[in-house]
Amino acid sequence: MVSINSTGGNRLIQVGSGSVDTSAIYGIQELYASGASITAGIILTASSSQLFYAPPDASTSAASVTDILDYTNTNKVTTFRTLGGADLNGSGRITFTGGFWNNTAAWNTLKVLPNSGNFEAGSKFALYGIKG
Repeated sequence: MVSINSTGGNRLIQVGSGSVDTSAIYGIQELYASGASITAGIILTASSSQLFYAPPDASTSAASVTDILDYTNTNKVTTFRTLGGADLNGSGRITFTGGFWNNTAAWNTLKVLPNSGNFEAGSKFALYGIKG
């Protein structure tokens, strides 16, 4: 689970075997609702995948849960899915994001980075795993 206080922009994920892969082999699909509008989009050649939505300023916060599926399975690409939301001081936003790393290698490196802005003091991250 991610509980985040951060300034502007989405938060991204890069993975790799040894070092993170920054080549354009990630994909992102997003569906989000904010107020009365619903938006969807897809990017198939990105240098990272979207992990979660971050509010536009430090006075608001967001929470999300991301599942990283079958990261050690070398028979298929790694996929990510996130359900998250943000309180935007009177309005809100809920997001469902999916993504992938188009590589079948088992990975052991993970990097969470901002698309823009910074992580604010008090941001919390927790990583849980299940060994099969």
